[in-house]
Amino acid sequence: MLSAAWTCLLAFAMLCPHALALNPEWNIYQFGHRAWKIDDGYLGSRINALAQDKDGYLWIGTANGLFRFDGVRFTQWNLPEDSPSLGLVLSLLVDRDGSLWIGSDHGLSHWDHSRLTRYKDRPGIFVYSIVQEESGAVWFAPGSFADNEMDTFCRVANEGMTCFGEKDGLPPSTPSFNFLRDASGALWMARSDSILTWREGDAKVYDLKQLRNNANQGGVAGLAVDTDGSLLVGVSKKGPGLGLQRFRNGQFSTVTAPGFDGSRHRISSLFVDQHRALWICTMDEGIYRLYQGHVDHFDHLEGLSADFVRTIFEDHEGSIWIATSEGLDQLRDLGVQSFSRTVYPKANEFDNLVTLPDGRMWIGGEGALYTLEKDSNQFVSQAEGIQGKQVTTIFGDRAGRVWVGLDNTLNLFNNGRFTPVKMSDGHPVGFIVSMAEDATGSLFAITTGLSRTLLSIDAKTLRASAALPALDASKIAGDLREGLWIGTNTGGIQHLSAGKITNYPIASQSSTRIAQLTVTPGGEVLAAGDFGVAFLHDGAVHVLGTANGLPCSYVNSFLFDAAGNLWLYMACGLAELSAAELGRWRDSNHVELSLRLFDSSDGFKVSLPPFEGAARSADGRLWFNNQQALLMVDPEHIHVNSIPPPVHIQAIRADFREHALAENMKLPPLTRDIEIDHAALSFIAPEKIRSRYRLAGFDQQWHDVGSRRQAVYMNLKPGTYSFQVIAANNDGVWNLQGDTLRFTIPPKFYQTDWFLACLVLAGLVMIYIAFIVRLRISTRLVEGRMNERLLERDRIARELHDILLQGFQGIVLRLHGTARLLPDSNPARISLEHTMDRADQILIDGRRSLLQLRSSPNTAPAIEEQLRQIVADLRQQNEIPCEIQIRGQERALKPAVQEELVAMVRESLTNAFRHSRATEILVGLNFSAARVTVLCRDNGVGLPSAVLKAGAAEGHWGLVGLRERAQNLRAMLVLRDNEPHGTVVEIVIRARVAYAGQRVAAAKTADVEA
Repeated sequence: MLSAAWTCLLAFAMLCPHALALNPEWNIYQFGHRAWKIDDGYLGSRINALAQDKDGYLWIGTANGLFRFDGVRFTQWNLPEDSPSLGLVLSLLVDRDGSLWIGSDHGLSHWDHSRLTRYKDRPGIFVYSIVQEESGAVWFAPGSFADNEMDTFCRVANEGMTCFGEKDGLPPSTPSFNFLRDASGALWMARSDSILTWREGDAKVYDLKQLRNNANQGGVAGLAVDTDGSLLVGVSKKGPGLGLQRFRNGQFSTVTAPGFDGSRHRISSLFVDQHRALWICTMDEGIYRLYQGHVDHFDHLEGLSADFVRTIFEDHEGSIWIATSEGLDQLRDLGVQSFSRTVYPKANEFDNLVTLPDGRMWIGGEGALYTLEKDSNQFVSQAEGIQGKQVTTIFGDRAGRVWVGLDNTLNLFNNGRFTPVKMSDGHPVGFIVSMAEDATGSLFAITTGLSRTLLSIDAKTLRASAALPALDASKIAGDLREGLWIGTNTGGIQHLSAGKITNYPIASQSSTRIAQLTVTPGGEVLAAGDFGVAFLHDGAVHVLGTANGLPCSYVNSFLFDAAGNLWLYMACGLAELSAAELGRWRDSNHVELSLRLFDSSDGFKVSLPPFEGAARSADGRLWFNNQQALLMVDPEHIHVNSIPPPVHIQAIRADFREHALAENMKLPPLTRDIEIDHAALSFIAPEKIRSRYRLAGFDQQWHDVGSRRQAVYMNLKPGTYSFQVIAANNDGVWNLQGDTLRFTIPPKFYQTDWFLACLVLAGLVMIYIAFIVRLRISTRLVEGRMNERLLERDRIARELHDILLQGFQGIVLRLHGTARLLPDSNPARISLEHTMDRADQILIDGRRSLLQLRSSPNTAPAIEEQLRQIVADLRQQNEIPCEIQIRGQERALKPAVQEELVAMVRESLTNAFRHSRATEILVGLNFSAARVTVLCRDNGVGLPSAVLKAGAAEGHWGLVGLRERAQNLRAMLVLRDNEPHGTVVEIVIRARVAYAGQRVAAAKTADVEA
């Protein structure tokens, strides 16, 4: 959609036409020119009509149908389905509402972007011209060569057609090759043998007597209204009374101008541009332009695609489009005006371009020496008879003398006469490449030869002498105080004063000569070379180069304009650096600068000259030398394309399949790759258009893609996206509204959020199930190991009972028998009886232990009872106070777990009673829903740090056993110091491992007193 901003600017351009039109002061060859030839594969057939719509597209009517051009691509317009062919497209008109009228050999058609409406739709009805009046009504002339058409004019308004013919007093219809409506509302028709005018039912025919027998043949081909209101008539035949005629007050007269006789040309059409210049299309001579009495000519010798010109059209940006029999040509305004050496001023080659102190600009070349007249483009030849000689140097001193180097001589030039300067021996001075004048008025020159020499020139005697031999110099300039500045052939700067040379090295080392050396009025020295531009001030050299944003490194010439802007003649074009940007660089030599570059698309064609390449004329214009032409820039009047380019999205392809553009498009699910074609329509320099785009919903920032016209995105996810594109024309004027395309990639069911949520939920369920299964497997493994231990204990109990206890019992019985043999008072019997008592106690303890080993899980005492029994046994050996605390709701433990836990507590308490030297011991048992925790804490001497770190004492296995039992139970075992004294042993077992699942008595607290 055309942006409102662009529409407003277009309307402004129409109201102020001179702002956007080819400069009529320029010769045609000085405009930018492009050509698209049929032989090169463009369009395929001859062009008959041109028009530009409000979207900025150029429409081209051909014998092969209708084409649309965006500056890069020609696209053939496809008719709506089931529509018959347009045939031969002969004329085009863009309606005020943006629709398109198409005249062909099948009548008139109207395309409103959705529907094609036809008028006079039959073969053989030729519509060569279409006009629109202020009300919006459209007029056309339906001509026929077969005399079967009765209507002369037709008017279409509100989709209704009214025709006028013989019944309305009009003559019989013939094909009209041109048809216009003047400012008064009168209709004018070009006919085979006459012109016809019709106003409010009054028809008049004006015959050209030379075309009296020309019915149904090519006759009057073009009509145009001149600035004075007269009618210009172009006839396709030449001769007296033919060619280009002016019709005024009922009379025809031949149009003439200096060097132009209208009757000598076969005219095919006429066109008046926005500057009111008349463009004359011919059938065999190309085009002529007539403006304010001056005639200019352009044909195939200057590059026109063919000399048979069919029509001319002017677009919104002021470019002129020329349809020829062999292709399409464009003429456009440029920022740089060129003066070809083959046209004016003429020379075999331009070598020097210099402005002397008196303000006159001199141009020197091979066989030519010119000056430029002030405030004009008139060049005056200053010398005759120098054909074949090369002007190597032009220099003006402060005394007003002009010095010219010709081949191997240096001459004082005065009033067209060359007076040579000679060496003291009478020989020529040699090939002079540079001259300078110092502060005292002394003149110096650099001459080439076996070695370069600095010559001193005596202006009075015209004698030269060697001031400094073997000097490696390419340029010299006078110091404002004393001495000379020298630019070397190796890219250095030197200062010569009183025979002494001081070197000023340039940081960016160069290997080529200094191309220009200049001293400013402020005493600053500037040098150009392959490093850029070097500024020497107060003994310091600073280089302005590519690191600061110059587009290329080599600078051949430079100059300042009247506003202080710096212009650089470079290997890649002409760069303008504003005074503000230059000031910013002087403040900080490391900044990157913004500049404007004029290249070949702006008319600046680079061919670096051997000598001086740039000069500013007295009127402020800047001139540059490319050897083949003089290039001129007027800083005050540079052509600027002020129209932002219309931006359009042209096509979208999803996974290599093209889809019709629409609002809020819906693409197929599973679309991954997107290609979007877009165009910015500016025909002046399409290659310099800059585009930026972004895909909202995917991109975080804009992509600056230059002139590229396609955006590609890969691996897009389902979602809604908005593609935005903006562009700037060749002069940096942006269309910030651009164009937008919104589209949606719907998800497949398995790409939706609810499906993802289901997957996540299923995953969590699977993880939970896996956790439960793993927990049950782990529990079964622990229970299996516990059961194995119970079976092993039963086996051990049997072995102990059958072997150890029974054998020990037999020994005790025999000891009893032996004791009876001894007297009661025998000390041995008394000792033996004590031993037997101890043995009986051991037997009792052994049986109790065996009973515990073989106890059933269901008959094992509660863990609290077991802990109390352990404490009671240990207190018999050491009277340390020990408290047992039970917290939480007591639950039954799995037998195997309880047995291991009791064993771990027994080991911990045994260590505390025997080794801690504590004054109190605490045993805590805490039941919770998630875990069971046992805490054994004393206030004794604590464990050595080495033991805590290693986890065991060397040669002792109690702590090792604790860790092994904890590992079997998958329990957490923590040994740490008790603040401020003692040791803490903490055992934590998860509920699923520890609990048997049955509840027991409520928690209670018991104290074991001393």
